[in-house]
Amino acid sequence: MNTYSSQVIAKMSWQTRLKWNHKMAERNSNRRIRQMDGRDDVSEVELYLTIQDKGLEQLCETTTFPDDLIQLAYHKFHIPLAFFTHRNLDWINSNLTSFKCIKITYIPEKPNVLDTKDMVKKMNAAEDAGLTRDKDLNYIGWREAADNHLEFEIKLYSSEEAA
Repeated sequence: MNTYSSQVIAKMSWQTRLKWNHKMAERNSNRRIRQMDGRDDVSEVELYLTIQDKGLEQLCETTTFPDDLIQLAYHKFHIPLAFFTHRNLDWINSNLTSFKCIKITYIPEKPNVLDTKDMVKKMNAAEDAGLTRDKDLNYIGWREAADNHLEFEIKLYSSEEAA
């Protein structure tokens, strides 16, 4: 690697490095497949860029809210605060397709939204989900859920639909 490339890589943010690594992983995977077919030499496998610990911590702390939860709040449904702990949000994101949806009949468009009772039932049955009742949260859980709920509200009210 030449010095110019080293300087450019040194200036990249951790998000850019992560995207770059994802692209490299795809190219490396394609090269390995072609090599198995006997059409390519794997000696050109690209090396990944390192991401500093600070960037990885930010990536791990980044909270993602599923659009289905935003739709639920947009239609004025109560979402328990306990749903907003990191553990529960991760679990909801990974199991989103398994939840039942209900149709809101009192709105002319009759949109489908998540059934929170079904969500609570499935979260209580799962071992890797967190607490589902607000009163069961301890101080740290309340604080984490409140911070995430504030981020959720900001995302909800900054979206074009809610405006």
